[in-house]
Order: sequence, then structure tokens, then C-alpha cells
Amino acid sequence: MYTRASLPFKMQIPLNAHRTILALALVVCGPFSAISFAGVDLDTARKAVLEGEKAFEEKRFADSAHAYAAAMETGIQSSDIAYTAAQAYSQAGDLQSAFKYLSTAIDLGFHGDLSGDTDLQPLHAQPFWMELVRRHELMEKAYRTAHSDPDKVHISTSDIENFWHAYDLAATRPAAEWLDVFKEEYFNKRSRGLEDYFVTKIQSEADFIHVLQRRPKFYTGTRDSTLRLAGSLPEIKQSFRHLKSLYPQAIFPDIYFVIGELTSGGTSTSTGLLLGSEMISVSPGTSLDELGPWERSVVRLSSSVPGVVAHEIIHFEQVPSGDNRLLASALMEGAADFMGAMISGKLPNDQLRNYGDSHEAELWRSFSQEMNGTDPSHWLYQGDKVPPGVPADLGYYIGRRICEAYYKRAKDKKKAIRELTEMRDATKILQGSRYGEQFVQ
Repeated sequence: MYTRASLPFKMQIPLNAHRTILALALVVCGPFSAISFAGVDLDTARKAVLEGEKAFEEKRFADSAHAYAAAMETGIQSSDIAYTAAQAYSQAGDLQSAFKYLSTAIDLGFHGDLSGDTDLQPLHAQPFWMELVRRHELMEKAYRTAHSDPDKVHISTSDIENFWHAYDLAATRPAAEWLDVFKEEYFNKRSRGLEDYFVTKIQSEADFIHVLQRRPKFYTGTRDSTLRLAGSLPEIKQSFRHLKSLYPQAIFPDIYFVIGELTSGGTSTSTGLLLGSEMISVSPGTSLDELGPWERSVVRLSSSVPGVVAHEIIHFEQVPSGDNRLLASALMEGAADFMGAMISGKLPNDQLRNYGDSHEAELWRSFSQEMNGTDPSHWLYQGDKVPPGVPADLGYYIGRRICEAYYKRAKDKKKAIRELTEMRDATKILQGSRYGEQFVQ
């Protein structure tokens, strides 16, 4: 889904995420039981995560590790943050701390290829390494068994209900008291999905309140649609069944509908699929007058929900290749758009598609000159940083067209689906698609 910025975690591509540390709790009280998070300082956690990301990019690994550790010390239960702390400690040479946070990440439900992560290479020679790998494999096997049936997918809308309860209370109070109301009635009653969404997509609690107060007509115009989102579950399950028929290895995480600050319609973490409901719950009568150009271009009608979830479920299945080129990133997004449309019957963003179809040759020529670099800023996750009249994130369009061409040329369609999902070699996909040949003069 189109977002203002990429994920703040070191590991930005959503993995086959899951949570298994809660297995006993799920048996006792169900997957979406209310849990008190009142003691966690979300703003501090968010700030620490951003500091950790920046330090890692600058190869200040010790600083990065300490920042991620500080985020965990706030009390958040994020396997992704614990994992990035382990990566940073490993690169900093503090192997004892790296093992500590890697063990925590596994216990919290991290999913990914431990052995293939070069950031953890320093740990491989240590005696404790194989024990962690075996524990991870056992937990992953249990998770896959529990989440292999598309008809048993769990969906949570408790955060939406809490949001509107908080909104109604806040509406009776002075503006200066809104932060306290939402802290008590929304953030402190959050699901694990909203916790992950906050530290990836919300700037701060104060910023969240500022967005709400500046856009009252928009938010109130989405109320009925957001409260009806659970009704999309039959269509979502139908898409998931279609995916299972095409890609039998597919697993189906918990789904959390939350309400954010107009920064992302969908993402995934180890907790599950996280949907920014305000972005995908517009009705024909919703006022868009308070929104900026980028926001108006990316908000979706509530009928788009199954398609957005389909896009995110493909991300959830994808396997990171370690390739940080623009080409690989565009193909990851393009595969999610292409396959998401295939399983849901919902086409990608109309504005993006219409512009791309009208400018395809020139877009390819520009993209092909940059695709082997590592700077995605001209093509992905641009937010509103685009020239007037040009839609953001045209890398999604190019990536989808390449994936579509690869699939059409493939003789073995199920093999092509597996290759597009696992995306081990972006160059192979591009070459096999022969996409660029049509533009050779």
C-alpha cells in the first residue's frame, strides 16, 4: 500500500511474519483479548526506533543497538524491533546481547531466514546459535500449522471501536484535553496490531491528535465505513482461498484494522496485517476538502478493502532476497499489486495505472537508468514529494508490469507464482519477462 515513508525498522520488507510466544494465551483467552499497555511510552519507543534505523544506516552499530534496546525497554512487545536490535548488536560485536535480543525476537514470534541474514553472521560460530535456529524452526512449524487455513483467519476491529469511543468523548472536551482522552481510551487499550502500527506509521501521539483536529469532516465521514469493515471478511477469505490454490505454501496471519493519521493504508509486521482503516474507508459522501493532494490521491473507497488486504498478504508471503536495488524493491511491490489483483479481482490504484499506461515507454526508459542503483526515492515511498500532476510511487506500476509480463510468458504458471512470491533473483525475473524489449526502437 502506498505510504508516506518506508518502515522505520532496519528490515523494511515485510516478512512471513507471525507471533507464537502468545500460543498459551491464545488457547486461554483467544487471539484478540484486551491487554493493558498503559505503562508503555509509545512516543519514546517510536523515537528510539527512528534513532536506531538512522544509526544502522550510518553504520554506527553500537548506537543503533542501544536505541533499539531502549525501544524494547519501554515495554513494547515487538519481535521485529527485538530482531533489529540483535542485528545491530551482532554487527557491533556484542554477541551476548545479540543472542539475548534474537532469543527475545523468536519468543515474540519473529519469522524469517536466520541463517541467510548476513547481519547475524558473527553468531554462527557460537554454540548457542544452533539451539536458537532449532527453536525458531519448531515455532515456525507450529505457526504454519495453525495459520495454514484461509477460512480460519482472525480479524480484529477492537481498535476501531476504541477509536470512535475516544473520539466521541474528546468531542465533548476542550481541544487541549484530546491527547489525554485518546491516550486513555485508544492508545492504552490498543491491540498488538495498533502497537506495531504506531511505532511504524504514527509520528507521535501529539501529531496524531493534530491530524484529527485538522480534518474533522474527513474522519467523521469515514465513521460508518470503518465500523462496517468486519463485513469484508467473506471477500477477504475468498481471496485467501484463491491464493492458497495458487501458492499452497501460503500462510494467513491475523488481521488488525486500526485508525491512524493518514500515513498508510496497509503494512505487515510479525504481529500480522495492519490496515490503516481511515485510508481505505472513504464513502461517496466523505469530504476530502481537508486533505492534501497526496492524501486525496491515495485514499480508497471501502469497497477496495479486499484488494488492499490481498496486496498485503502477498507481502506477508514474500521472502527477502537481500537485494537492495531499486529493481528488487519495485518488483516486490509490483508482485504484490499483480498477484493481489489476481486473487481479489480488485485492480490497483486507478490513477497510477492510468498515468502509467499513458507514459509507459518514457517511464521504462527512466526506470531502466536507475534500477540497478539503491536509491528508490524517485519511484517508491515518495508521499507528496512529486511534481504536480504526477502520481507518487510509479515504481509500483513498473514493477507490476514486469511481473505481469513474466507471468504471461511463463509456461508453468504455478512455478511463476512461486518465483514472483519468493523473488530470489530480480534480474532473472526482469530478463524472463522481456518487458523492456517492446520499447527498443
